[in-house]
Amino acid sequence: MRGIGYRFLHRIYSAGIPFSAVMAQQSEDALRELFEGATLKNAKSLAQTIAAEHVTADLRARVMQDRLVEERIFLTHAFEPSFPSALKAIPNPPGWLFMLGDLRVLQRPMIAIVGTRTPSDTGRFLTDCVCRLLEGSNVATVSGLAAGVDERVHALSLALRVPTVAVLGTGILRDYPSHSRPQRDAIVARGGLVLTEYLPEDGPGKENFVWRNRLQAGLAKMVIPTEWQLKSGTAHTVNFALNAEKPVVGVDTSASPGETSLFLMRHGNQRFRLPHEAADLDDYITRVVT
Repeated sequence: MRGIGYRFLHRIYSAGIPFSAVMAQQSEDALRELFEGATLKNAKSLAQTIAAEHVTADLRARVMQDRLVEERIFLTHAFEPSFPSALKAIPNPPGWLFMLGDLRVLQRPMIAIVGTRTPSDTGRFLTDCVCRLLEGSNVATVSGLAAGVDERVHALSLALRVPTVAVLGTGILRDYPSHSRPQRDAIVARGGLVLTEYLPEDGPGKENFVWRNRLQAGLAKMVIPTEWQLKSGTAHTVNFALNAEKPVVGVDTSASPGETSLFLMRHGNQRFRLPHEAADLDDYITRVVT
């Protein structure tokens, strides 16, 4: 991440982006030493103040760079070969990504499996059905490392040895939800990937997760929302995919399509009743994705 990555971080800190989480982990003595050469007491001119701020930004960038290197976090920009090609084509593409894990998973076809943070028994069943269809395939799953359907997708993917990609709505140095660290570590350890466009210490925010959802839809060749509402966070992922003319598959258990499946069918998408039509869904995934 050195070179262009360092200059990028320097610009962040020159612009005054906070890095309190990094500083909070430094000892008082280390902080004093870090800023001793950067803080000009009784500065007599604006030029001196600007020079001090520049040196401080430089030191902050180096601290952050060293931490990202230590954590094996990779920074890539949109013009670099390592940047996912699928995300270059979406509206409002990210300018950069922070990534942790095996970048080779980005070469696989992906399916985004997403849904509510509070799934019902039916939602959990549908999520299980969809994930199990991918066992032994070349497909990777994409989800958001959130509570509910997302964490179930990642857990099942790990159990079935299906590579999985977690797209964060926070900075890569933040653990959100607070209990997500073990699952995140397991994703990386088993050949998956964690990525985000947010700056390393950015915290959660409603708009962050809405904006994050365009990356889930952008990476995927197909989106399968297993349980969701027409007005919900998942709906943003669905709409990003529909606007990109990507297939969004409706799944339910009843003989008659539910409200969300009817919505998708009106937009020309397929609907499958599970488990009765699991073989048909499997064939559809094979035709469209692989």
